Amino acid sequence: MTYWLVILALLVILGVLIFWLFGWKKPDQLVLIEKKGRVTLWQHRLYPKKLCLVLPATMRTVPIEVTAPARGKIDVVIKLAATFFPNPEQAHNLIRVGGWSIDAIDKVSGELKGTLQGMVGEIVELHDVTKITCDSIGSEIKKRLKEVEANLGVKVTSVMVYSAEAADKKIADAIRQQEEARIQEEAEKVSQAARIAQTKAQIEANEQIAEARHALTIKELKLREKQEALLAELEQKKAEQEIERRRLFLDLEREEVNLLTQNPSLLLLTPQVTRLAEASQQLKSAKTVVSVSSDLIESLPQPFQSFLTWISQQQSGNDKKELKKQTKSS
Repeated sequence: MTYWLVILALLVILGVLIFWLFGWKKPDQLVLIEKKGRVTLWQHRLYPKKLCLVLPATMRTVPIEVTAPARGKIDVVIKLAATFFPNPEQAHNLIRVGGWSIDAIDKVSGELKGTLQGMVGEIVELHDVTKITCDSIGSEIKKRLKEVEANLGVKVTSVMVYSAEAADKKIADAIRQQEEARIQEEAEKVSQAARIAQTKAQIEANEQIAEARHALTIKELKLREKQEALLAELEQKKAEQEIERRRLFLDLEREEVNLLTQNPSLLLLTPQVTRLAEASQQLKSAKTVVSVSSDLIESLPQPFQSFLTWISQQQSGNDKKELKKQTKSS
């Protein structure tokens, strides 16, 4: 029994020693240890308390206000804020600035604040008060941050300059009014440039439309000229065909006249004589007198002589019937 009590006591003593000598690293802690005269980062979760330095690894924001004379001895008030956290890769420089103590981060924060104040003062002295703006100060600070980070063993995530104005209220108001006028002038220039660009675009569009209309008109005129040329050619062809038709008709008439001149006996076969004979038989009151010389009848062939004799007999019969009707009616 005594043996087990001794073992239990030794275990309790060992646990107390471990709890007193060692610690468990948290995620938001930076554990540093010195090896061979250089401060490095402890890589394990369990660390010896007496040999290591535990620092907070969280981000911190340092508000900074600087009053510095600009060119012309005009005081300017610059307000900014810097956010940083300890850089594990630069732990040696961090301890060299802040010391081997738990408030090393606070000391480094003070050093960062003082460094930025001096940096802002140098930047302000190089510029006129009218040229000092938040953007210009911020850009100049960012250009010099790498050297500051390496010297202090920190990583600056952001530097925000939110105020830059003259200490004298009257000068600050004048500068503010001047800045407002400058901004309005720039806005007016941008607006004017936009209007000019819009006008140019509209003019170019109108010119393109006019050119397109002109090209369309030219094409229309060319098509109309082609159409008129085709119509003229068609009319010319029609006229030529009409002239050719009339010429053929005249040639036919000329040949017919020549034929009748050479053969007078063919006059009785012409369509005019035929229509005259038909009219004499169809109209009751018509009296047609066909006078043909005996020489002409004798020169005709026998069938034509018989035809003319038959027409004369029909005419005589019709005259006698008409005479009887007139006698009865009287």
